[in-house]
Amino acid sequence: MVVSATRGAAAILTVAQGILSAHYFGTSYQKDALLVAQTIPSMVSTFLIGGVYSTLLVNLADIGRGEGARGQRVFARRILGRLALVLLPLVALVLLAPAWLVGLVAPGFSGEKVALTASLLRLTVFGAVGVLFMAAVRCIFQVRGHFVAPALVSLANPLACLVILVALVGGIGIYTLAVGPLVGLTLSLLLLVSLIPRYITDPAGFVGRPADPEDTNRRVRSFWLAFLPMSIGANFGQINMTVDNAFASVLPTGSITMLGFAFVIVSNAQLLTTSTFAEVSFSRLAANAGASTVDLKALFRSQMRHMLLLTAPLSIGAVVFATPLIRLLFERGAFTPEATVGVASALRAYAPGMFFMGYLTLFSILLLSQRRFARISTTAGAIILINAILDFLLVKALGLTGIALGTSLTILVHASLLVRPVRWVLGSIRGPGDAGYILRVMTSAVLMGGIVLGFSAGFERLFSTASQGARIVEVTMGLGMAAATYLATLHLLRVQEAEVLMQRLAGPVSRYLRRSGPMAQA
Repeated sequence: MVVSATRGAAAILTVAQGILSAHYFGTSYQKDALLVAQTIPSMVSTFLIGGVYSTLLVNLADIGRGEGARGQRVFARRILGRLALVLLPLVALVLLAPAWLVGLVAPGFSGEKVALTASLLRLTVFGAVGVLFMAAVRCIFQVRGHFVAPALVSLANPLACLVILVALVGGIGIYTLAVGPLVGLTLSLLLLVSLIPRYITDPAGFVGRPADPEDTNRRVRSFWLAFLPMSIGANFGQINMTVDNAFASVLPTGSITMLGFAFVIVSNAQLLTTSTFAEVSFSRLAANAGASTVDLKALFRSQMRHMLLLTAPLSIGAVVFATPLIRLLFERGAFTPEATVGVASALRAYAPGMFFMGYLTLFSILLLSQRRFARISTTAGAIILINAILDFLLVKALGLTGIALGTSLTILVHASLLVRPVRWVLGSIRGPGDAGYILRVMTSAVLMGGIVLGFSAGFERLFSTASQGARIVEVTMGLGMAAATYLATLHLLRVQEAEVLMQRLAGPVSRYLRRSGPMAQA
């Protein structure tokens, strides 16, 4: 619950930064330059994180059972030291030849745009290194079941970004959006490292055995053998985003930024819902990896049902409520109504991908829990090529919207390619009653979308949306109406999983009210 709350707080801070960024810079060439400068190093760091996190977590869990906390810290330092050596030449390349790298990633850039992107790149590269080390240190905490401390500490990053943007935008302009993450990640990393002696300890009575050099070398070899396939498998999305930006760089100025604003909404919505659910699902699937096929299938089917409850309203809501939401969040200052139209179009094209991503995520973590690393990595490699082909074909016909739609189609293809290996594990995916369940959930989501669409159209006929107050009213009422309609329809259609979920959510509230009742009476 605390982890979800901190993610929500981080998302609010990130959205606030996005709103101010839209006000200060709109869809200008400076913002395009920043997004490309962030994409290049983040692609490398995210690629490394994809392999580091999962493989390091598995090895640390094994070490903790025998050697304890000290062995975990030693192994983590050894792996991070070698990763630092790998990063040194990459950082040197960025510092010495940033313009050449910009030309590779954004071939449509020229002149002043290339110069600004290269200058920003020299800052964003260090932020990307901080992200990598932050993920590795967070892994040390999470392998011992400590999720709250890293989650709370991570809030320092978006908070620092927001403060620096407001305080320094008048002096250094677009550079605030590169300096902020660098300062925030440094603070977060220092705080988290300082908490290691307090949290990373052995239980009372535990006596760790001395490290065996042969075992240590075996684990190191195992780490590097799994590292590459896991890096590829975990990072197809980041690579695809880079490909998307490359195609968008030849479109009119502001196209990359429009894609970025739409994707911010998508990624934050998924972070608060599907990503959080996937973390819990992965731990349960990993814990039950050796269970019988019948038990594993029952667990997986349950998770698929709960995931559908999240992805169905998200995707339909993104289609019908894109314009009011973007208008409220971004349309002010340099962010024009024309930009709202472009971002809304991209968001609607991303919406089907939000639905398919739920299935793709569950298929991937199931195979990961079964150590099907080769299947994950080879499929991801094929998907990168498919995404590039779809971008090439669709950008000619649909422009910016084609790139976003290509992403959604790529996710669908990716999930479809994993269906067969998932069936190898489970025997079959669907079970009795699944078709009726899907129909009831989708009916609830579609009805929700129709009511919200009608409300939005009627509201905009009666009231002007030029003022921020009217926009707040429209979005607040629309979201409230969407939640009420969706939950009520699920209840009327007797979707049991939704009723259990609502009871779990209402439990903490009712307990709080019971505790506060006597105090209120006093």
